[in-house]
Amino acid sequence: LIGLSCEPPAAELCVRRAMSSEPLLKDSPREDKKREKNIFEEGPAPSVGAKEVMLKLVTDAANNRAKLRKTVQKCCADPDSTEYKTVQERLHKVVKEFVDNQDNDVNDLTDCLAQLIYLAPVAAGILFDLLLEDLEKNNPLQDLHSKPHLEIKGIWGIVMNDPMIAVYTNTDLKGKKEIAENHELTNANRDPNVYEVTRKRCVVSNIMDLDIIQALAYTNEVQIFAKESVQALLFCAWRPMMVPMVRIQTCLALLDLAAVLAWGLTTAKGTVFDRFWWSKTHDSRDGKWLVAHDYPADAWKIGTGMQHVYAYNSPRHVPSCWNVLAASALRQVIALIFRTITFWERWRTAKKRQKAGEEKPGEEGSLRVFWGWHPFFLMITNGQPLLLIFKSGFLILTIGKSEQVMTSAEQSMLCATFFFTVAALLTPYRVVMSKISLSLMSIKKAVLDDDAFYFVIFISVIFIFFILAWEIIDRENTFLFALVQGFRGLIVGDGDGLDFLGLKTDDDTVRDEEAHKFKAAFGIIGMMLFFTYLMQLLIAIFSNTYDKASKYVWLHFHQARAQDLRDAILGLHKFRLDTKFMNFMKYLKVHHAFCSPWIFRNGFLIFMVGLLMQVVVHLVPQQMFHETLYFLGSLVSVFALTWGAILMESSPFMGEEIDDDWFPATTDKLKERHDLYVFTRADYDEGLFLGEDQLEAQVESIRENLDKLGDKFKAIETMIHKRVLDKKSC
Repeated sequence: LIGLSCEPPAAELCVRRAMSSEPLLKDSPREDKKREKNIFEEGPAPSVGAKEVMLKLVTDAANNRAKLRKTVQKCCADPDSTEYKTVQERLHKVVKEFVDNQDNDVNDLTDCLAQLIYLAPVAAGILFDLLLEDLEKNNPLQDLHSKPHLEIKGIWGIVMNDPMIAVYTNTDLKGKKEIAENHELTNANRDPNVYEVTRKRCVVSNIMDLDIIQALAYTNEVQIFAKESVQALLFCAWRPMMVPMVRIQTCLALLDLAAVLAWGLTTAKGTVFDRFWWSKTHDSRDGKWLVAHDYPADAWKIGTGMQHVYAYNSPRHVPSCWNVLAASALRQVIALIFRTITFWERWRTAKKRQKAGEEKPGEEGSLRVFWGWHPFFLMITNGQPLLLIFKSGFLILTIGKSEQVMTSAEQSMLCATFFFTVAALLTPYRVVMSKISLSLMSIKKAVLDDDAFYFVIFISVIFIFFILAWEIIDRENTFLFALVQGFRGLIVGDGDGLDFLGLKTDDDTVRDEEAHKFKAAFGIIGMMLFFTYLMQLLIAIFSNTYDKASKYVWLHFHQARAQDLRDAILGLHKFRLDTKFMNFMKYLKVHHAFCSPWIFRNGFLIFMVGLLMQVVVHLVPQQMFHETLYFLGSLVSVFALTWGAILMESSPFMGEEIDDDWFPATTDKLKERHDLYVFTRADYDEGLFLGEDQLEAQVESIRENLDKLGDKFKAIETMIHKRVLDKKSC
């Protein structure tokens, strides 16, 4: 069921509910007597309390998501209709009643919203838009003679302009010009980066909830990311948190990249980057070079494959580069452990809520689904674990070695470390709003599309079977050789591969034996099947999936932002409010050192001290130090690099006060009230993000306007005709 459905999380939920002896979400006792309508259904407003209204939406989403989606879309199809405004007023009244009731916890409201995103994303997106209150109606700016305008410029001026500016603050921005740092409302001018904006505020305070972000990151119905309110949730965290985090991680990745390149492109006992300046080819089996470096002349074939040493390999003992990479690996291990622990805490909290729901009818418990094992493995299966594996393996192979030259295995591990370091350097930029990022996102989604993925698996299985069948008749070559040559011939169409498959036709190679004739026939059939048919079909499938991915690329782009935000909060926000460490720091009255801007300054200072220690380690010969002192110095420098980087990575999530934490530990309840203000460009159009044809939409709009104009002409004609008849009758 999960494999066939286009909505795996919902299918999984249905399976679990079907196998369970009790319903996942229990209906309110009121429903035993009379079914209460939800807030979107026609008729009078629900007579139950505010909390029951929100739980009713969650229950309807779990029981019949399609019906709820149709009901919501029907009543909210036209934002200018009376029905839409009536539902919005009802919803705002419910939220106000929910917040004003002392017995209710605001976290219950955000939990309901998170579950709605998971259970019925389309309906949840419409509901989120309904939660935005228009500030222009109730509190217009008195000193602006025209509609408010705002400069919305891409970061560094080289990326695309954002569709909005969203601010999450504990300050009341009603009637204020200055909405954020370097952003101020103004009048219209000729600057192309100044747009007319609408001003809105979310009626739900403290809506930046980690459960909501996780639900957005895990959902399969990406259409929700076309909604103005959902994008506002991401934009309000992108500029103040994610942009500084990307800058910091880019600098750290560049340092790792410099260390790997300096190590890998330098030959043993050579100058730094001397591999760049070669003007002729070198023999990797040069016996004289190996003897000059205290190795046998045939060291490239002595011992096992892990022990082979080739000429002109990199030096094995480079303490400064090793310390930099060790600090980087240690930092990544700490982030992975911290992300796992934080994820487990969220799962445990959801489990407690499930148990509480079994005792209290009406309480929700589906949070555990998107904080379960499947979302966790989806979160950690990226390039970071592979980078950590290769980097750690390389560091283990080279630690404490006295030999001067790397083995071929160590050189290969260093090569893999460089490759995944480059991938880690480029990964954050896939969510930078630029055309390159959108193209990369389309390519990624096209490659990972189910149609293309399963067809590639099918071709791979058929190819393996073909090579196995070939090995039965070929008694000369190894299986690995057959795989490589078969790939070159059947997949790429290379000449050497076709010769291997018996398609070489000169007289010297033609043999008068049945096996050779069968090889030639078998090779021709394989060539026709793979290269002529299956590969062309695969290209067509990729073309189709790329067109589909390009259509919805903006939606996938914003979901990738939600996933990066989730990963950063879980793994990099290590000094959260109400943790044991921060409570101890508050007890010692040194918690201000972990607030902005001091946390970044302290981290940068510590990191630079560790970096300067590497300069000393690199320039001063090891013989000048005592062995114990040298070891302790390296250990302290690694610790300084690691601790300084951790402080800098955590700095974007820390406020000027310790209580100004958007994502505290153990609870989602903030110390202060925060409101979400949204300043959206007046030309904001959901159709752009949904991949709708803009030209077709414009033509349809012109047709509708012409139809309306025709109706008006008909009304005028009828009125004139009536008056003429009245005059004739008189």
